[in-house]
Amino acid sequence: MVSAVAELLVNNSQKNDKYQKPQTALEKRIHNIFLEVFNLSSSSNIDITKSFNELRISSVEMMKLLTKLRHSLYSKIDLDFLLSNPSIHELSLTLEPLIGIDNAVKLHREANECGQRPTPSLVTELLLCGAQIGSNVHIYTTDINTPDLLIVYDNIYIDSEVMLNNFSYNHTIFELNVIQIDSNCAISVRSVLHHRVHLKQNVLIKSMSSVTGTVEMNTIINGDQKQQQDNDDFQLLQDKLKFMSFSLSFAQCNDCIMGTYCTIQVSSNIPEHTIIGTMTRVDPKTTVATTRTANSVIILGLPGKEMPLEFRFDLRFCLWNDHGASASEFLMGTQFLVYFLRGIGASIPVGDHVRISSKASIQKGEKPAKDRPVFKKFRERKKTAKTLGGLDAFISKSK
Repeated sequence: MVSAVAELLVNNSQKNDKYQKPQTALEKRIHNIFLEVFNLSSSSNIDITKSFNELRISSVEMMKLLTKLRHSLYSKIDLDFLLSNPSIHELSLTLEPLIGIDNAVKLHREANECGQRPTPSLVTELLLCGAQIGSNVHIYTTDINTPDLLIVYDNIYIDSEVMLNNFSYNHTIFELNVIQIDSNCAISVRSVLHHRVHLKQNVLIKSMSSVTGTVEMNTIINGDQKQQQDNDDFQLLQDKLKFMSFSLSFAQCNDCIMGTYCTIQVSSNIPEHTIIGTMTRVDPKTTVATTRTANSVIILGLPGKEMPLEFRFDLRFCLWNDHGASASEFLMGTQFLVYFLRGIGASIPVGDHVRISSKASIQKGEKPAKDRPVFKKFRERKKTAKTLGGLDAFISKSK
């Protein structure tokens, strides 16, 4: 069978001077498939215009060729299609447009299935929360602390990681201010709008910008834009906001609670029992005027500043409440509960293999059991019994 194929398909240059070699990439691929199916060497010359219908090949070899073409080139090819285009040149001309359409559909399907989908706009959710939003508005940020104080008109684009802060502090008074954005405005990624913001029409805010107060029409902001009031006792942003989850380097910080996106700069000294708010920057100039031992200090702002507030619960109490609300369901009945209790100050000297019942009620006691007078008296008697030769001898002598 191989000799028949070699005789009819393979033409040496001495026998046939009109031998046509494969020219296109598709013809070369089909040529290699023919070499593989008919067990020909790579140096064989196959005329691309020669039809394999003249070959005395079996149906098994025909199915082998069909299967190879399906796996390598086009999955929808059938036997009638192969018999209608018996030469390499005819197969190439017929398959080329079909393979192009199939690859285009495949690439489009992969892009839809595996591609990165855009994040949906949050307009519907904000409307349900009480925000006033016009038409053709695209909002992709979730950093909005008071949605019902947000007023957005038509044709607005707000990118992701934009902070819309309605919360401000003036002379020991906390205020909630309305953020109003007029028509045809765009706010780029990682910008901050706070403290009585009113953007008029046609305002463009570029990335990493901080805006406060009123912005006039047809304004482009690239950086900081401030309008600080005379009675504002809360220092506003002084440089571009650095977005990071948490940064701490060579600073003293003990027994503190830190919010997200807070920054602790080099050589900062934070006193114990301090609560650092979200998006707060602490630098060496941040000082705590008062010394508090019982209550915690609260630091807010960029740069951070001590607030006239007192947190009357220590950090252990906060951790205990958080444990009861979130972690207790996962730690219940496991040995990790023992490590957790030791971490918040509990004394469990009997070892690690301790199981605490789910119905147990644990509360903070006044004194450990070893310091109580009854326990001390029993310990003295036990020590005397060891000196006299045992507890039994001590009991008999007491009688």
